[in-house]
Amino acid sequence: MESIYDPDLLLSLRQGDVEAFETLYHRYWKPLYIHAYKRVSVAELAEEIVQDVFCQLWEKRKQVDVAVSVEAYLYGSVRNHVLRHFRDQYRHETHHQEIKNQSLQHNDQLERSMVQKDLLEKVEELIEMLPDKSKHVFELSRKHFLTNREIALRMGVTDKTVEYHINYSLQYLRSNCPDYLLVSLFFYTMAGTSA
Repeated sequence: MESIYDPDLLLSLRQGDVEAFETLYHRYWKPLYIHAYKRVSVAELAEEIVQDVFCQLWEKRKQVDVAVSVEAYLYGSVRNHVLRHFRDQYRHETHHQEIKNQSLQHNDQLERSMVQKDLLEKVEELIEMLPDKSKHVFELSRKHFLTNREIALRMGVTDKTVEYHINYSLQYLRSNCPDYLLVSLFFYTMAGTSA
């Protein structure tokens, strides 16, 4: 059947002639494989693409619409499979990268949250160790956002006494918690939500 022209083979193929299919397969498999390989550069993938093209040719043999030639139809099918492969690969890589980015962001947020929590716990422990009056003044200032004047009026002391206790508390925190400057940003943020 090797000498039969493609249009005759296509006609026989449409009628379910296995021999016509095999003739087309043997005639075009290697050139289609080379064509696919030049585009995807992976031997197994090129083979898979050509196999898929021939499987589709057999499965849709009755509906195959060949406008120019069987050869042009098969090359066009290979081209479409290659394009579909690259499109799917791009989508997969893009999706994978999005998942990776989301995971990294989540890990960063989790890590920051844990560090923040540890630092805040350390600061809270240190605040608990302050003398009662200094602790009370510091909490009114930093957790309840009262002014020095408001604290002085509430506690019945002078503004200078309030200033002394706040400065004492800050100095104590700085000397006992080297990360206090970092913590202070978190502390104000957290104090604002708990006030």
